[in-house]
Amino acid sequence: TTFFGSVEHYLGMVSAVLDDWAGVDHAFTEATRAHEALGSPPLLARTQFEYARALSHRHPVPVAQVVALGRAAQGSAERHGLAGIAARSAGLLGRFDVALA
Repeated sequence: TTFFGSVEHYLGMVSAVLDDWAGVDHAFTEATRAHEALGSPPLLARTQFEYARALSHRHPVPVAQVVALGRAAQGSAERHGLAGIAARSAGLLGRFDVALA
């Protein structure tokens, strides 16, 4: 059996495409809770990254939130050997981390 994580994760991604920012926040918050409860670092890191990526398209961009989520995703991904998520998180952070300096 394959489990791809909480359906809320995917609802958050769809909500972002539709510019439904309340839906984005609700869905990714619920997905984060579910993946924390499961104790799944890969699912949690992926959800943190996708949430950060979605928020990076909001206007205005909540830079501090994007960076916090990106750093959390990258740190967890690096600790658990998830090179793809770590690299994508680093790329996202490269766009926004300097905005906080």
